[in-house]
Formats: sequence, C-alpha cells, structure tokens
Amino acid sequence: MNPLLPLELEREIFETTAIFYPRHIPALLRVAKRVNLWLKPLLFRVVRFSDEAHSEALHRAMKSEPDLLRIGLKYLNLDDVQYSGWLSDEVDALLALSTSIIDIAVSHEHPTTHTYPVVPVQLQPRRFMGVIKSLLGVEPPAMSTAVFLSLTHIELNESILNEPQTGHDDKRPAIISALLAAAPNLTHLSSPQPMASLSWPAVQNVLEAMPKLKMLVALYSAYNGRVSASELEEVNAGTIRDVRFMAGTFPDDGDSYLDWEQSATCAAKDYWARGEIFLERKKRGQVAVTRYWIDDAIWALSIALRGSLA
Repeated sequence: MNPLLPLELEREIFETTAIFYPRHIPALLRVAKRVNLWLKPLLFRVVRFSDEAHSEALHRAMKSEPDLLRIGLKYLNLDDVQYSGWLSDEVDALLALSTSIIDIAVSHEHPTTHTYPVVPVQLQPRRFMGVIKSLLGVEPPAMSTAVFLSLTHIELNESILNEPQTGHDDKRPAIISALLAAAPNLTHLSSPQPMASLSWPAVQNVLEAMPKLKMLVALYSAYNGRVSASELEEVNAGTIRDVRFMAGTFPDDGDSYLDWEQSATCAAKDYWARGEIFLERKKRGQVAVTRYWIDDAIWALSIALRGSLA
C-alpha cells in the first residue's frame, strides 16, 4: 500500500487511532509494513493484568521481543496479577525491563509472598497507585532509602484523611513523612474515603505538612454516578478554604480501575484531569469557594440534598 499522504501526517493519523482504539491495533498492523513498524510498540502501551488475553500476549512478548516492552509499555496495572499465572520473579523481570513505564498501579491483592518493594527505584514512574508498602518496600514508620524524583501523582489505597479506628495505631504521620522523603516532587495526592469517614483536622494536617501539593483529593467510589447522602454531607460540612483540597469520584460499577484505564487510553478524563479543570475554575471564581466536589453532577446532587433537608 503506497502512501497517499505525507508520511509524517499518515503516521500521526495511525498512531492517534491506535492510542484511542487499542483493540484495533492487531488489524492496523496488517495495513502496511511501515504501519506495522509505527504501531507495534503501541501494542503494549497500556496493560491490565485482568485482561487475560493481553496479559498472556505480554508474557510471550517479554521473551520474544523484549525491546518492544522497553520502548512501548507506558501504563501498567497489576490488577488480578495473582490470578494471571505470572510468577513473582517474572513480574520483577517485566518491571526491570520496561523502563519507559510512566504510570503503575498495584492492586491490594498482590501476592504476599512477593519480596517488596514491587516498584523498583530505577523505574521512576510519574504516577503510582497502590499501598505505600508496594512503593517503598517497607511499612511506615520503618524508613526506606528509595527516592522517586519523577513521581508527581500518587493515589494511595489507604486512607490518611480519616480518623484511625479505635484500638489501631495512627499510621498517618508516618505515611506522610515517608511520602515527603520518597517523593520530594509530589504535587498530586489522593486518598480513599471509606464509609463516610473524612476528618477535617486530618485534611488540614496534610495540607500544612505538604506545602508543595497542588491537589489533595478525598476519593469516593461512585455507583451509578452517585455517592451516598452521608458522603455528600461530610464533604459539604467542610470549612477549609484551601483551594488545593477537593473531593473526587471514580466509577466503581464492578470495575474500580475503569477510570485509570480510560485515562491511559485517552478515552476519558480521570479525576486528576477533571480536578485540574475544577481548580482553574475555582481560581477564576467560576465555582463557589465553599464547593469541594470536582464533578458538576455530584455537586448538583449535594445541592439537591441540601434542599430536601431544608
């Protein structure tokens, strides 16, 4: 197939199509040899281990075409890795090989037999999602020597914005200290909020302890695009006027990593991107200073709740 367009433009069209529609890449590879060369590294640009077929193809490629992963793998989610058939040392080998990874997510269920840390320090991703032990290899207050200068975004899978459960140690100060030491360039931090447990003193403490933060997000699961009335109320009750704090949501209708995947494949904006837009709107006075909810639909629900309680 001879090119009908300038090669640079043709390549841009094919690569953009492949990024937005990754499941069509195998078919696109057959268009022409030059297209195959352009798009083959994009085959494994985004990988979720819960996608069994893709995970198996990744396993084969690691052995047959390692350079493909070294160049192409950018977004890696180790969800369901314990069911994938991969051995821990094979996951380690993948991470050691795939030096272009910019975003890595580690699920709660990563095998406990694994030698931590999961994320090797030489990887230097920009974004991380998971528990802090998966990043640092130790459980705070134990200190780690790992430093990730490239990390700007962290989504913790453990809450630092709530009050500790009765009878449990308060790990929040140790986690904050560990983050400050390990990710000195961190600008975006989120923490899950289970069962309406937000603590405003805890929010204030994090904002004061981490002045470099541009965004601190209390993260809630949204089922069918909604959060509970108690969650709406606890956020709306806040009196902190620091624009860096906000409340975000991710869709959790059977796939809690859908938000991550849609962002990685450019299919939709994740709560980080939506939060950036919200922050700019707030700075310009386009949203009320008393509003914390990032998404307009959730904010509208909270306003409706206020009206029903009035």
